[in-house]
Amino acid sequence: GGCRVGEIKLSSKDTTTSSDPQKVDSLDFTRMDGSTGHISGIDGVVLALTCRGMEGVVRASPDLARIPQLADAASLKGIDVISVRLWLDKTVATRTPANVFSRFSELRGAGGTFFMLDQLQADNQQELWGNEEPQGSVVACDFYNAGALLPLSDDDIIQTLMKDLLPSAVPAFGGARVVDAWVGKYPGAVSWFAPGSFPKRPALEGVPNKISNLACAGDWVRMGEREHGAKGLCQERAYVSGLQAGNILLERENQGKQHPVLQVRPDEKQFKTSVAINNQVMKFLPRFWVR
Repeated sequence: GGCRVGEIKLSSKDTTTSSDPQKVDSLDFTRMDGSTGHISGIDGVVLALTCRGMEGVVRASPDLARIPQLADAASLKGIDVISVRLWLDKTVATRTPANVFSRFSELRGAGGTFFMLDQLQADNQQELWGNEEPQGSVVACDFYNAGALLPLSDDDIIQTLMKDLLPSAVPAFGGARVVDAWVGKYPGAVSWFAPGSFPKRPALEGVPNKISNLACAGDWVRMGEREHGAKGLCQERAYVSGLQAGNILLERENQGKQHPVLQVRPDEKQFKTSVAINNQVMKFLPRFWVR
């Protein structure tokens, strides 16, 4: 952790066939302090990367860039995201700990969420406040497709939340004051499931007929027959794909104990019935509320 992968090199071969693929042989990396390192004799690699990370690694690795499937994956773009944490001087009660901002002009076209960490982590208040005395609510706010918000200063983003968005959602926020705050801006960092992008997304199994000891993980990978019930849930799907990618490499090498992957529980009968009824009704009733 805390390192940036540079060039990934494959084993040297004059020709590569599906029955005799190459292997990842070594990689270079840079630590957070700027020093560099090298790893050779690699058993297996999981490319657990965002689209931006994939672009950087493939661009730095001529061996990978020669493989069309990986070059396609590296060509995909992500969406801009802003993440904010607010520590407040008073506790604000909300109806639910997880909430959504929608259709506010201040969002500038972005989607937004806010989570009350003091409610979700009620047993760890001290840790939320850096082991200091808790003073009030701790709010995590995230903006997606936030390109129009990125140019704003950190202070302007905080003011937008405290003066406009949060009080509009829960009026009690209007009486709270920010004790401390943090803003992170991540251009192009989150998966963009754009129409037509599916064929270019990396496969969970990598490109086994080209590289035998490489797999891919992340919320954007194509999982094929190993698709999981967490489909559509980015963090959960990324986690499951990581387990699956490791299992694939162990399976190929015929060694090690594979990690069990738990499936989601099946939908309850009443939910299935409600969905079926709704689908039948929607065949005849126009969705006038959808714009």
